[in-house]
Amino acid sequence: MAGRVQGAFAAVCALFAFWPCTAALETSLWQGRIDAAAAAGGGVVRMPPGRHVTGTLFLKSGVTLELERGCVLEGSTNISDYADIRLEYAEIREPWQALVAAEGQRDIAVVGDGEVFGNGGAFPFNTRLGRPRGMLFHRCVNVRVEGVLMRDLASWSCYYKECDGVVHRRVKVDSHANSNADGVDIESRNVLVEDCEFDCDDDGIVLKSDNPGFIVENVEVRNCEVRSCCSLFKLGTASHGGFRNVRFHNLTGGAARRELADPATGKAAISAYRVQTWPGACFDPAPISAIAIEGVDGGLLEDISFRNVDVREATCPIFIRGGLRFGRKWGGKVELGIPFGTGRAVRRVTIENVRARAVGEERRPEIVAEDVTWASPGPPAALAPPPPEDELPPVVTNFEIRANAALSGKKAFYYCDDVIWLFRDLARRRPKSIFDNEFLALMKKTHDMYGMKVQLNCFYRTDFFYGMDEFALSEMPDAYREEWQASKDWLRLGFHSLQEFPDYPFVNADYADMKKAVGMVGGEIARFAGEGVFAKGAVVHWGTCSKDACRALRDAGFGIVLASCGPRRAYGGDPSALPYGHAMRLEQNRKPETCLYRRTSENEAIESSVGGYNNLTQGQAEATYGVFAYVYDREVGVGFKELEDLQPLAAGINLYALVDLVPTLRQYAGNEFLVYGNHEQYFYRDYLAYQPDYAEKVLAAAKFLKESGYEYIFLEDLVVRGD
Repeated sequence: MAGRVQGAFAAVCALFAFWPCTAALETSLWQGRIDAAAAAGGGVVRMPPGRHVTGTLFLKSGVTLELERGCVLEGSTNISDYADIRLEYAEIREPWQALVAAEGQRDIAVVGDGEVFGNGGAFPFNTRLGRPRGMLFHRCVNVRVEGVLMRDLASWSCYYKECDGVVHRRVKVDSHANSNADGVDIESRNVLVEDCEFDCDDDGIVLKSDNPGFIVENVEVRNCEVRSCCSLFKLGTASHGGFRNVRFHNLTGGAARRELADPATGKAAISAYRVQTWPGACFDPAPISAIAIEGVDGGLLEDISFRNVDVREATCPIFIRGGLRFGRKWGGKVELGIPFGTGRAVRRVTIENVRARAVGEERRPEIVAEDVTWASPGPPAALAPPPPEDELPPVVTNFEIRANAALSGKKAFYYCDDVIWLFRDLARRRPKSIFDNEFLALMKKTHDMYGMKVQLNCFYRTDFFYGMDEFALSEMPDAYREEWQASKDWLRLGFHSLQEFPDYPFVNADYADMKKAVGMVGGEIARFAGEGVFAKGAVVHWGTCSKDACRALRDAGFGIVLASCGPRRAYGGDPSALPYGHAMRLEQNRKPETCLYRRTSENEAIESSVGGYNNLTQGQAEATYGVFAYVYDREVGVGFKELEDLQPLAAGINLYALVDLVPTLRQYAGNEFLVYGNHEQYFYRDYLAYQPDYAEKVLAAAKFLKESGYEYIFLEDLVVRGD
């Protein structure tokens, strides 16, 4: 398996090799000419034939950058040559980089018959150091990109962010050197995209809406061809403000031309994007969807039309989805209450004369829709509204509420998920003490100051998503066993999963799956840390388990599992039934040895409940809120404490701004029992979503709870003796 993944990745690197940037940088030269033209009141800066290597070039008002025929504007392979660009509302919060950029300018353009070459193969997939976009225009007026070829970008080819007046005309994109290589990303008003050709590894023409105060509107897309491994024509997934008055027409599309051969089979079925995102899996070369309308963040979605669209093949020709994935993203806190999948209305959508050959399983939209028009010959059967479906009955039926009368006062349980990087640091640096690791030093400081007890829920290995730098707990030395033993009264290591992806790894796991996973994590912890360090309260990755998985936890000595709450729904292969938008990871999973989903054949749909066995009913969960009590299943012999007892802090204080953290905790300070969590990766400076105030949040929460009279316990301390 590992050899196959490495072989595939090496083949990607060979196929999309970047040019070594031995030429001198010309950034200062061309930036100087742009600045001079702007100072003169505007003009055209012509870049002649030849290879011109630069970092970020900032366009200025009134300036047109013309790439003459034979000109190659080549991006540097050194990320430090690119300027950091801060976006107030953005899907990714670390600084952005781009080869050509502009902020707050007007009447600017990039035109000509030349080429923009991104050197995308030089930047590791999802590196924490950044991957530059081709072009990024932020809050500009009257922007035009016309005629150029954009090739092998490290990420999105061109991003129009909150601009007014955009023309994107006769642009060709050929980009398969890296993941997230969208053709064009539009979050602007009064936009025309026409006569373009896109052959890219991610979405083709995609409209995004990250700013809840900015509606993407008056957008026309016409006379374009898109070849892609993902969605050809898409609204979303980011959809906070929403979309209005959007017209797509006279479009064609199909599978990307540049597909990478699977080294194991020789079949042309794996692209650069898919090798890096799901290594070891085999994929159909068809795009995931032809038309995707995904209003899943609560924003407006109305007056949308698709007319005269001809797509050769797509796994799901038309995908429409409304909802509210994880509440309002901005403003420092998450607002809950609108179930994902019921969400906001989709109004006045017209889909007319769309031809596409479906090559995947049947999909059914699950939306609130008004005035959706299916023009002749009518909606295909696969897209008809689903029949009413009741929630599945609860599976934890042989249960009782158990209260622990031995506990008194006010208690808190703190845990941290996704823990693996600190072990990699210890194994490779071999410091004198485990508390020479910055993360563990923060945990000890918080314990020493405020009495915090910590349960670190561990992965067995790092995930390919953060690069190919693999590490497993088996590499962790036992040289620190004395320190682990000396600290186990306040520091425990818990089970989480084998690795970060896929999400919901145990929702359909059988007994052997969970037994194997727990044995791998728990066995290594016992080896390097000794007895009594492995926590016996389970916080399972994504909070859902099958019944057999819970039996395996029981037999491994776990008395209680932190569970999730909400309605259970049957999943028969319809991605719209999946929570939080993780359809593709679940759908494309083909490898039980790494992913823990069981299928009897390679393409069999998962039929089990999305919510999992331990997805408690609302009534069961509420009976245990804020008190020393939990739901106990007499049949299985394990207890459940609901994950969102303190919504959503139980899912992670990393979801909250520092200024909102203590006020939110104060709302629950009357509870006798309080649960809150966190995630390790946000602590690190080189993580793609690093939070500089991570330590401040941990300390502030513990300080407030101590001052409010709380003492810390472990989850297993909640269990009534004898369970």
